[in-house]
Amino acid sequence: MTTDIVSSKSDAKKDIQGAIFGLVVILGAVLILYIINPDIGTVDLSFDTPPRAAAPTGATLLLPEIQDCQANPGECNFETIPCGVKRTMSSNYKGPPPERTYDCSLKRAACFGDFLVAPGGEEAACLTTQEAAAAKITEVAAAYCPSGETCTADICINGRQFDCEEACFDDGGTAFDKQTNICVTSPSGETALIENRIETLLNNAGLAGRIVNNNTTAAGFASSVGAVQTYYLAELAQGPGNAAANNSAISAMREVCSEASNTQEADGQTLTIEVDEYDDKYYVGCIQS
Repeated sequence: MTTDIVSSKSDAKKDIQGAIFGLVVILGAVLILYIINPDIGTVDLSFDTPPRAAAPTGATLLLPEIQDCQANPGECNFETIPCGVKRTMSSNYKGPPPERTYDCSLKRAACFGDFLVAPGGEEAACLTTQEAAAAKITEVAAAYCPSGETCTADICINGRQFDCEEACFDDGGTAFDKQTNICVTSPSGETALIENRIETLLNNAGLAGRIVNNNTTAAGFASSVGAVQTYYLAELAQGPGNAAANNSAISAMREVCSEASNTQEADGQTLTIEVDEYDDKYYVGCIQS
């Protein structure tokens, strides 16, 4: 407004008028809101902690045995377990859905104490201790362990009994106790599994027909590369056109050597892959360096 330029004075007047109009609009909005609710401008920044909801209690926790266990935590341990839903309705069933039923059998097998099922069957509780479970595992392992061996055992609780049993033997288990769902594993069982895997690898496309069974050749190859012993040896094809086939054989022998490192005969030894020439031929071998 202090400038001598007329146009600038006019612009300044418009700015002042716009500011006053905006202030009137804001004050008018505030006045209307206060008329609607006089407490709208009151802000209370104090917060009260809401009461904590009580922990939900399922049907199992209402059983008197569980209540007694809760009252004596130093003497009793328990774990609540949801039971699986038993599916009995076929795919072509068109009537009303059957009443839902539950199956606690797998959980029951893994409980080595008092097993209590809720009235509705949807959950259960196992009153036991870790010491009791460990003792049962030791008992089952000893019962199924081959003479002269030390076995390990684990409880399967994450699948149906058939799945647990199948997984047990797929992983080299020696025995599976169906009453407790415990899988027992012995060193001889693990070794047999590894030997089967090695046999499969030796017969695959990469090594089929290439394995050398001549002990003299195997000993000579070990001596030429400075190894103590040759565990498995395969002859490589001669000529540049066989590069892909030879690479496949070397890759397969690497898997064989990895499996062989876990067998009892290679326990504590270092097994490595070696590709070298011996007696005017090229070989790939799994050797003890």
